[in-house]
Amino acid sequence: MAKSKPIGLAWRSSTLFIVSTVGIGLFTDLFLYGLVVPILPFILQDRVNLPKDQVQGHVSALLAAYAGASVLFSPPAGIIADRVATRQAPFLIGLVALLGATIMLSLGQSVPVLIVARVLQGTSAAVVWTIGLALVLDTVGPNNLGKTIGSIFGFISIGELAAPVLGGVIYKKAGYPGVFGMAFAILAVDFIMRLMLIEKKVAAQWDVAEEPGDDGEEHEGNAGEEEDANEEEPLLRKKEEGNYKVPEGQNKVVKGYPILFCLKDPRLLTALLLAFNQATLLAAFDATIPTQAEQLFGFDSLKSGLLFIALVLPYLLLGPVAGWMVDRYGPKPAAVLGFGYLVPVLILLRLARSGGTSQIVIFCVLLSLNGIGLAVIGSPSVVEASYVVQRYDKANPDFFGKHGPYAQLYGINSMVFSLGLTLGPLISGGLRESIGYGNMNAAIGMLCLVTSLLSFIFVGGKPRALRRRPPDSTMSALSTRVYGGVTVPNTPLITKALDLAKAHMKEPLYNHVVRSWLFGFIIADKAPPLQSRDREVHAIAAILHDLGWSTTPELVSADKRFEVDGADDARAFLQREAGDRFDVHRLQLVWDSIALHTTPSIALHKEPEVVATLFGIMTDFRGVEGAPMGLVTREEFNAVVRVAPRAGFKDGFRDVLTGLCRTKPDTTSDNFVADWGVKYVKGYSEDLAAHRTISLSGTGTGDVGLKAGSTNFFLMWI
Repeated sequence: MAKSKPIGLAWRSSTLFIVSTVGIGLFTDLFLYGLVVPILPFILQDRVNLPKDQVQGHVSALLAAYAGASVLFSPPAGIIADRVATRQAPFLIGLVALLGATIMLSLGQSVPVLIVARVLQGTSAAVVWTIGLALVLDTVGPNNLGKTIGSIFGFISIGELAAPVLGGVIYKKAGYPGVFGMAFAILAVDFIMRLMLIEKKVAAQWDVAEEPGDDGEEHEGNAGEEEDANEEEPLLRKKEEGNYKVPEGQNKVVKGYPILFCLKDPRLLTALLLAFNQATLLAAFDATIPTQAEQLFGFDSLKSGLLFIALVLPYLLLGPVAGWMVDRYGPKPAAVLGFGYLVPVLILLRLARSGGTSQIVIFCVLLSLNGIGLAVIGSPSVVEASYVVQRYDKANPDFFGKHGPYAQLYGINSMVFSLGLTLGPLISGGLRESIGYGNMNAAIGMLCLVTSLLSFIFVGGKPRALRRRPPDSTMSALSTRVYGGVTVPNTPLITKALDLAKAHMKEPLYNHVVRSWLFGFIIADKAPPLQSRDREVHAIAAILHDLGWSTTPELVSADKRFEVDGADDARAFLQREAGDRFDVHRLQLVWDSIALHTTPSIALHKEPEVVATLFGIMTDFRGVEGAPMGLVTREEFNAVVRVAPRAGFKDGFRDVLTGLCRTKPDTTSDNFVADWGVKYVKGYSEDLAAHRTISLSGTGTGDVGLKAGSTNFFLMWI
């Protein structure tokens, strides 16, 4: 029986309502956190009857309980959220935890009860931030994430910055009932909104029309990525996918919590640093504005609270604009300029002196200038982190699962943000007491300067000025050696490739790849169109081109052609061993050279490295008489064979191909390998006419004028 359409489905599943619900949820979390902080000392004295000299230690313990719970439960919240069908259920559970915490805080009369309450409050924060940000991404998509996060952060900053002062004021005027009455009222609004929310993927079963501007999860990219967007971008992104591939053979921990693999990416680590420093700044203002206002102007809690308007108003007004700029131009400009801008305006806060109205105005103006900076840095962290993880998700959909690792990402983001909120008051308070308010802000400004520089280097990818140019792979730039009478490059990476091939291949097959490498160099160094090739790429592709023949289980898949296995293995090897010496383009050249080495009708129309790899392999099968364009002499051929003998290769080759027909026949039916199955493998009876989709006799002409012939340089050995 079909479910009836919910009342108000359209507006309950609208982008505005979902984003507003998340905003209210995050606001509630930060507001209730800050609301309780100023009255904790009074709760401990009035209800628990602690001696005054023990109050500060217990306040610190209660703050630590919140922070510890938030840090501890953020990652598990991300794992759970990525594995459940919808986000709403855990989003509601988080609120239930917060409700329980508030009740215990309002009634608790012992330290253990208060500690449990703060643990529940921290757990709620972990769940709400993790699920909330994931829900925002589900709803608006990455292309609108910046302005959405900017708007939300501008709104919730009111709760984070003003709640402590407001809590103190209300406690002074109305006592505990006033403070917790306001808390329960906000919780009621939050609960109603979360209960009414309908996620877009749930609403889709009733065919709700998508709103104009909704992007969902299908959009890719970032306007500021690498600052190179142009009409070639789709092709470049296709090649770039290799940089985000997760190599096979990950351990159980990474498989269970796959976001861990992404944490090796310096862009993601920098994005998390932005979140930490953003939270540290917010908490530092929260902790020091009231005390500085009291010292300079004799303000009480109410007047100190009003000062926060100067800081929050620019954040509230400019947050959406700054977020839109991040969506339009990418996170790098906002991160670099925002944190860079905060350096001087933080230092300028030392200008406010004790005095009357004029000094209060100066302090408010300086706070407003800092509020502008806070607005600019509000969204780059989340947008950059989401973009980087989206790249990994798109390149490895099976590894990260149906829903991707986004909630796991926001769990880590929540953990880092909570650390910033926890350490911010400790750092700023300690610095203010030891070196004074002006020097404290200068020290925090230096932290912003370092963050700005790191953002310039890593956020959105390295700038052109700092990108490492691909190494000059001409023979003059590489050390060389003479092997089998052939001058070849001699690099540590080539040596490692030889070791890898030798470790995972039988000797006759290993000798084949060595001969293919050397024959390819003989030919390519004589053919002008191939002389400009990347010689290190050519060498590694030739040496590793038959890793798909290995009997090592980790190197061989159950469902891919051996050429693809070899290409994937080579790419994983280079990602592991070469670091950033092999950029996206060089990785792709190696992959193409290996994947296409049995398909000359395509390979001959590819880059010189692909063609050179093919020519060396063809020569080893055809012999000296069949070398392309006759560029290998008998003397050169014999010199190569002396260092890499041919003994046992024909039988070894046949054993490999018949083994493929036995172990994964589905990968052989559309290519030349099937002929070995038909002739040598009992029971191998595929209907080749039905299964083959690619002709084995295609021809083509390469850039060096060779008639491609066919894959018969393999079939001639049958």
